[in-house]
Amino acid sequence: MRLSGQRRLAAYRSAVPVPSASGGFLRCRDYRRRDAVAGCIPLRCRRPGKAARRISNASQPWREADMVTVTVHSAGTRTAIRVSPGNNLLDVLRRHDFGVYAPCGGEGTCGKCLVRVRNGGHLTRNDVTSCRYTVETDIEVDLPDAAETEVLASQYERLRELPPEPGTAVAVGSAAATEDETATGTRPATEAGAPSTLSLPPATPIGAAIDLGTTTIVAHLADLKIGSLIETRTARNPQAPFGADVIARIHHCMTAENGLGTLRSLVISTINRLISESAVSHGLRAMDIVRVTVAGNTTMLHILLGEHPEPLAFTPFQPVFTGKKQVAAAVLGLNIHPQAEVHILPSFSAYVGADVVAGLAALDPESTPENYLFVDVGTNGELALVTPDKILCCATAAGPAFEGANLACGMEAGAGAICRYQSPDDWQTIANTPPEGICGSGLVDIVASLLRRGVIGVDGFLAEPAVIVPAARSRSESAAGSGLAAGSGLGRDILLTPGDVREVQLAKSAIAAGVALLLRHAGCRPDDIGAVYLAGGMGNYLQPRSAVEIGLFPRELEDRIIPVGNTSASGALLALKSERFGACLDEILSRMELFELSAHPEFLDEFAGNLAFPYPAG
Repeated sequence: MRLSGQRRLAAYRSAVPVPSASGGFLRCRDYRRRDAVAGCIPLRCRRPGKAARRISNASQPWREADMVTVTVHSAGTRTAIRVSPGNNLLDVLRRHDFGVYAPCGGEGTCGKCLVRVRNGGHLTRNDVTSCRYTVETDIEVDLPDAAETEVLASQYERLRELPPEPGTAVAVGSAAATEDETATGTRPATEAGAPSTLSLPPATPIGAAIDLGTTTIVAHLADLKIGSLIETRTARNPQAPFGADVIARIHHCMTAENGLGTLRSLVISTINRLISESAVSHGLRAMDIVRVTVAGNTTMLHILLGEHPEPLAFTPFQPVFTGKKQVAAAVLGLNIHPQAEVHILPSFSAYVGADVVAGLAALDPESTPENYLFVDVGTNGELALVTPDKILCCATAAGPAFEGANLACGMEAGAGAICRYQSPDDWQTIANTPPEGICGSGLVDIVASLLRRGVIGVDGFLAEPAVIVPAARSRSESAAGSGLAAGSGLGRDILLTPGDVREVQLAKSAIAAGVALLLRHAGCRPDDIGAVYLAGGMGNYLQPRSAVEIGLFPRELEDRIIPVGNTSASGALLALKSERFGACLDEILSRMELFELSAHPEFLDEFAGNLAFPYPAG
C-alpha cells in the first residue's frame, strides 16, 4: 500500500532514514546518532528548521492590487516577477528557473543560497539566505554571478580506443525491438514510436554523448563518420537549487507537486541548450544529430526518463530499470533529428550507476594492472575493486563535504575555488581568480596541511576556526601563489571550522572503511593493488600525499594514485562512436558483484576506527 505524501513525510520524521554505506538507509530515530552511524547526509536527517516548515502562499487567490513585485538582477538581465505576499524567496527564484546554489535543498541548514536584497533601492542587509526570506513587499534581488563548474578532460592515454563505426550514423537501432533485463523484470528496450533506422540521414551525421552528473552535465559533440570530437560543453546541473545530492532530489520528487516533472524538464532543457550551442558554434544544426548516448548515476537516469526514483530511497532499493534502454529523441523531448535514438547506458544497482559501469569499461585493459581500485570520490562515493575474476563494487555514503557542501566556506569546483593548498602563502584556485571558497581537493590539502603543522590533532580537534586565506588586501594581485598579497575575493576571511573538520572525518572514514572491507573480502592487501584510479572532477586536483595523510587511502598506495578524469563522459563518448563498446559494457556487468557494506558485521567498527586521522609520518 502506498502512503500519501503527507503520511510519508510523517514517517520520515518519526524514523529518520540514514543512508548506509552501501547506498541504502539505516533507520535512526535520533538524527544526532547519524555521525556515529554512517557519516553522511541523510534524507531529511536534520529536524526541519524555519525554512523547512514554511508554507507557501503561491496557490492562494490574491487580487492583482495586493501582489508585490520581485525584480531579479542576474547576468546583466532584469526580470520582474509578480507574486503574492508571504512567498518564500527561494521558492520564487526556483519557480522562475533562477539557479540559486542551495545544497541543502532549501532546508535552511547550509547558508549557501545567499542573495542581496534591496528595498526601494536601499540595501536592507548585506546578504540574506533566500530560503529564510519571506517576500512581503516590493524588493529587488541581486543574484551572484554563476561560477562555471570546472570539468577537466579525461586522461585519454589510459582509456580504451575503439575505431569509429560509420554504420552507427544511420543504423541507430536494430530492426526489431530487443528485450532488456531490468531490476523489475523484462521490459522493451525501445519505447513505442522509436524507429530502427533513419529514413533521411544528414550528409554529416553528428552524435552527442552526455554525462548526466548530479553536479555537472557534460555534452560531447562528435562526427560519426570519422569519429572525431567536435566540441565539449559543460553546465551546472540545473537541479542544484533543489539539493546537492541525489537524496535531496529524490525527496523533492516525492514531496513537491510535480517534483519529478520539474527536475526532468530542467535537465532536458539544459541538454538541449548544450547541444544546440555546440552545433551552432560549428555551423551545424541540432537536426544533424542522429544518435545520443547518456551515462549517469541511477537516480539521474530515472529522472531523465520520467521514472519515479522513490524506490531508490527505501529497502530493498529496487530500481525501476538498470539495463540499457533505447528511446526516441522525440519521446524524450530532445530537439534533434526527429528519428534519432537516445541510448541510455546500463547501470548495475541503485547506487552503482551507469557512470561507474561506463567508467570501468572506458579504462584500457592493456594498460591497467591485474588488481586495481576504481574510486569516484563524491557525495555517494562509488568504489570498485577489480581483480582478474570479478569486480567487487559498493557505494559508501560519504556526504557532500568533498563537493564543497556543508562547509562554512565550501563551494563547488568552479572559478575561485581553492583547489590546492600548502600554506597561507602557497595555494591555488581554479582559473587563477581570487579565492571565493574551498572545493573538495582544496579541503583535503588544507586538512593535511593543518595536521602536519599540529593545528588539527589526530582526533580531529581544532580549537578555533583556522584562517585559510585572510580577507582581501590587494585584489589586483595574482590569485595563485601569494595568498597574503591577493587575499580573499569575498572581503572576509576564508575559514576552516571545527565542524568542517568533522565533516571531513565522516566523509573520509566512510570511503576508507569501504576500501578496507573490499580488500579484506577479496583477500587482498594494499601491496597487492597496482593502481588507484580516481574518477571525477575532484581526482584531477587531489594530491596523493594529502589523501593518505588524512587517511582517505592506505599509505602504501600513495605512489599508485592516478587521476583518470571524467571516465563516465569518456564511456558515453566511446559508446557513441562504436557499437562494439556495448560488448565492453556487458563484459563489465557480467563480472560485477555488489558488496553490501551496511550488512557487513565489521562495517561500523571499521567506520569508527577510521574517524581519527593517521599520525603524521616520521
